[in-house]
Amino acid sequence: MASNNDSAAARDALSGLGDDRARLANRVITPWWYHPIYAVILVVLVCSQALPGVWSLPVILGAVVALTVLRTTYDRKYGISIDKPQGALTRTLLAAVIVILVASMIAVRVMQQTATSLWWILVPSAVTAAAAVALGRCYDAALRRELAGRT
Repeated sequence: MASNNDSAAARDALSGLGDDRARLANRVITPWWYHPIYAVILVVLVCSQALPGVWSLPVILGAVVALTVLRTTYDRKYGISIDKPQGALTRTLLAAVIVILVASMIAVRVMQQTATSLWWILVPSAVTAAAAVALGRCYDAALRRELAGRT
């Protein structure tokens, strides 16, 4: 049977966890440069689909490496790494960015295959860049709320 002291200690420990979550949420602040660089890398992925033959593969590989370097740089600079969405809203926002990226890549591939003027790749590229920046910032705000336990 638990004593009152054990119950009080458990309540204090749980209260401390809530405080830790709030402190963690306050540390997860993405610097101004992160989302524009992220957007440029995603645009490179989209534009790579306009390259003939297998020439897009090295560009895709380079973009994946660049994404890894961007994430690692952020993690090291700020001393925190959150590698997956924490709740329903962050999962939805991440899925939206992925869907927009894939749709843009398909659109450019179709343009390339149908000999459409390559100037048109600016449209899916702009959509991807705007989504990366806007939804990325929304993702950050949602992540902070979810980490703090406020949904």
